[in-house]
Amino acid sequence: MGLTSLISEIGSTLLQSEGASSLGTEVFKKDIEILGGIEELKPLELTESIVEHLVKEGHPGSAEFMTVFSKSAMLDKELSLMGSDSFDISKIEHGGLQVMIDPQSTTMEMVKLGQAVLTPETRADFLGSINTLKYKLDQHISKTAQKASEYYSKELTRQQGISESLKGLLGVKPEPYELAFTPNRTEMEKLYELSRLKYTSREEAQQTFQKELNLMMRQRPGSIGLTTTFSMSKFLGEVSQNLGGNIEGVVETDRLRNLHFYMKGQCMGELLICPEFGKAVEDRIERCI
Repeated sequence: MGLTSLISEIGSTLLQSEGASSLGTEVFKKDIEILGGIEELKPLELTESIVEHLVKEGHPGSAEFMTVFSKSAMLDKELSLMGSDSFDISKIEHGGLQVMIDPQSTTMEMVKLGQAVLTPETRADFLGSINTLKYKLDQHISKTAQKASEYYSKELTRQQGISESLKGLLGVKPEPYELAFTPNRTEMEKLYELSRLKYTSREEAQQTFQKELNLMMRQRPGSIGLTTTFSMSKFLGEVSQNLGGNIEGVVETDRLRNLHFYMKGQCMGELLICPEFGKAVEDRIERCI
């Protein structure tokens, strides 16, 4: 098969697998059952129970993700209250939430301008959680690239010709909760070039392909289904810079509020986090204030 034919097949393969990223309820059956037993918990207690469950399940970065999600949801709600002059510390504390905004240093006008002063404890704690999550996401991308490059380099260098293996690569249809490798045109051209080289052994060919695949996957995590995870990591870096520095100083709140919105999207699916967890935390916050 020529390179042009190989490239044309990529488009049709991607179209056929468009729904592969949609995770069914069966994948999250155990997670949904967990929620039934913790209905009456307050927001912080609910988050702790969800995090404990995710740690046991062992999904990479998921527990850290929900920790940051919960804090970002609480902060977003408190900023909304402060912006509407409805901020009531006693009500927030009675509802089982952490007071994140310093009411002595933050005014309604400041919040409307996208600024606020967080309590020093909140700022330090939030910054630490964000940096931990970013590290976990970067680690997840790196480990996934390593595993995927090992797998696909073996697949491409089996007994049949490498060109034929490249053709088979495009027909891989993984389960919805597994990550596939979907190379773009440039990546396929590079793989095709490597397939035409002479190798002294299968081991040499495999090592060559694995090195190149690993580099491709790290440079473009979207090729292994981690587009949003990569974007989230970059965004967390920006938020971390925003929170760094003087812990008693003013912070810009736009990124902090966008963080909560952003975390509700595709990234949950990529990390195998049940979307109902996020909804449950948000609902509990709304009900407690």
